[in-house]
Amino acid sequence: MTSEGSTAPRTSRETKFSVNFLWTSAVIIVYNLIVFVGYFLGLYHINPETSFWYTVAVSLGLTVPAIIITIIGTKMQREKKVDEKEASTLYRKLFNIAGGLVMAILCLIFGPWIVFFVMTGLLSAFGLHEFVLVKLNTRIWFSDALAALGRQAEEGEVFWKPISALVSFIIIILIPTVLFGIVGLVVIIFIVATILWGVGDSLAYYFGTRYGKHKLPWNKKKSAEGSLAMAIIGIGLTLIFFSAPIFNLFGSTIIIGGIWYVLISILTGFFGAFIESLKLPLDDNFTTPTFTAVFLAILVYLAISI
Repeated sequence: MTSEGSTAPRTSRETKFSVNFLWTSAVIIVYNLIVFVGYFLGLYHINPETSFWYTVAVSLGLTVPAIIITIIGTKMQREKKVDEKEASTLYRKLFNIAGGLVMAILCLIFGPWIVFFVMTGLLSAFGLHEFVLVKLNTRIWFSDALAALGRQAEEGEVFWKPISALVSFIIIILIPTVLFGIVGLVVIIFIVATILWGVGDSLAYYFGTRYGKHKLPWNKKKSAEGSLAMAIIGIGLTLIFFSAPIFNLFGSTIIIGGIWYVLISILTGFFGAFIESLKLPLDDNFTTPTFTAVFLAILVYLAISI
């Protein structure tokens, strides 16, 4: 919270154009610089002659969606002023799930290396934005878009949820890549963990508040009914995405069948629900997708090694 006598954050309209342009440009430059350096290093040993300009094109091209989202989000915020917490939460959930799926698509197209640096760039850019907004008390053009897409933080406080989610995305791309090095399998694990976190968590809350009658011994705020709903969602997701047709569609050279296919699905569903139900000091935007993805990756590693 801000101290007494401090002024409320300025809106992006009230901020001087020169200041607004400076910090908005800085956020974009930080993002592009990290993406460029990472992708260039990944391509240089393959084709030193064309890697520079190809990397420039890719990094600038990946900036276009961010600009489009900013324009749409700013327009939404100025016209509708999303103030209701539930509506804001819905926007944030949908945006997180959509962002995760976009990262999965980018992983298929460009490989895990570029996605790792795209998310690192986004994390750095968002961190810079929060510093400018919270510490310098200055809104930039991205601020209105983030508010419209579900920025939920007290005045003068950093919004940690997307930071936690981005750190999680980085980890659940990195670990399966190190373990397997198979793009299709990395993408499948990423998608399962992301959807289970985004959709499963919301359904667990819905079923828990509507039908929950039996509280969990280790967390009285959670119900057995809600956790069971999330577990069923997790089992279904894993059964679908770990099926042979999906593995073939994503180009994975590994097919998991038989008892391992069923066992991995059941264990992943219940493990994801268990992690979501725990009272941990870390944000659940980090714990649920990260621990679920790592657990799933370990199970897959055991399945293909034994």
